Amino acid sequence: MKSVNIPNDITEDVSYLAAIISGDGTMTKYFIKISDRKKENIRFLENLIKNTFRVNSSMRQESENKWILEVDSKELVDYFNKKFQIPIGKKSENIKVPEIIKLSSEEIRKAYIQGWLDAEGYPENWNKPNTDKIFVRIRFGCKSKDVTDWINNEIRKMEIKVSNIWYNSKTFRFQIAEKNSVINFARYVGFRYPTKRVF
Repeated sequence: MKSVNIPNDITEDVSYLAAIISGDGTMTKYFIKISDRKKENIRFLENLIKNTFRVNSSMRQESENKWILEVDSKELVDYFNKKFQIPIGKKSENIKVPEIIKLSSEEIRKAYIQGWLDAEGYPENWNKPNTDKIFVRIRFGCKSKDVTDWINNEIRKMEIKVSNIWYNSKTFRFQIAEKNSVINFARYVGFRYPTKRVF
């Protein structure tokens, strides 16, 4: 089997994919599996993985609202496991932001945040109480407190204010609702998934 193309340095795309796998993926000894509700997003990942690592993957529809992307590559599993500490097997709420990301450049850290927001966040329109105005806000939920706190601290540096953080259903959640913060999120971070690009 042709060897996977592993970049010598962490690129923005690799950082983004590490977060996607940490959020919406699972790894076994030989496979990486990523799921999403939308076919367009899985197709986007299929192309990104092929262009980044020169490895093929397969996508399928598992149910009405679940699309799966599978990458058959032990080499790639080992890479993400060792480089980014993504566990093989069942993930837990103890998953953490790897030190290699924390110590990387601003652009690499931003790409990692993008991956987590694509995996576990979404934009939504909401009607401000007692008005007829509709606004956009960003919502995020993750089982890892470490990941949630780190993202919150990082986006504060970009003048993106998190309105509140709360815990329910075993998940840490936050939202970005203030107008200037939503604008700064779109300017400095944004979504990559085709179905979430609303700005």
